Amino acid sequence: MFGLPVSTTWLVVGAPAFWLLYTLGFLWVTRNWPGLNHPKDDA
Repeated sequence: MFGLPVSTTWLVVGAPAFWLLYTLGFLWVTRNWPGLNHPKDDA
């Protein structure tokens, strides 16, 4: 990619991709954890 070595390309693309997937996975796993104060919409 753009004349960069393959290892550099993996670092540039892979690190943000891993971070994004890790964050989304964490949010999905913790979505129903007890003790979290989710605002209730009683309107």
